[in-house]
Amino acid sequence: MFLEDEKNKIIGIIYSKDLKVKHVFKVNKLKSNISFIYKYSRKINKGYNPENSYKRNEVFQIKKLDSLKYEFIVYKNPSRKKKIIDATVNLEIGDFDYINFGIDHIITRDAEKQLRGMLDPNKKFIVKSVEYKYNSNVSKFNILEGIQKVDLTIEVPEVLKEPEHWSDFKD
Repeated sequence: MFLEDEKNKIIGIIYSKDLKVKHVFKVNKLKSNISFIYKYSRKINKGYNPENSYKRNEVFQIKKLDSLKYEFIVYKNPSRKKKIIDATVNLEIGDFDYINFGIDHIITRDAEKQLRGMLDPNKKFIVKSVEYKYNSNVSKFNILEGIQKVDLTIEVPEVLKEPEHWSDFKD
């Protein structure tokens, strides 16, 4: 489950095993108790899952800075003269694999796959933080906290609701 704070509302998102449906829940927290209220489900990917997740001219490269730190550079085109994104991904050894980050929506899947191939196959890794630097001089720092393995049972209704609003979540 992925929890996201959107405008002071916590939403929980669960993806089906085949990654074709996402289920969205409103999450209420009262002291140490958490409740999940089903909001809707949405089909994703619509059967389109290309080999290459992007078709523009961007290329990327990964540099190993140390065993738990990697630099991702996305270039505008194969000449590699103009950087679009320069990101540093910090990993930690974990109890399960969570190689998930959003370098850029057009190349993320390929970048995550390539990073996984560079890591020790006998260990499990979790992305702890990502620092993004964009060509527009915008910097963003994501710190992933509270990644943990839990035993959680959430019921999804047999008849799924479609979202009523174009955005992912509306209370």
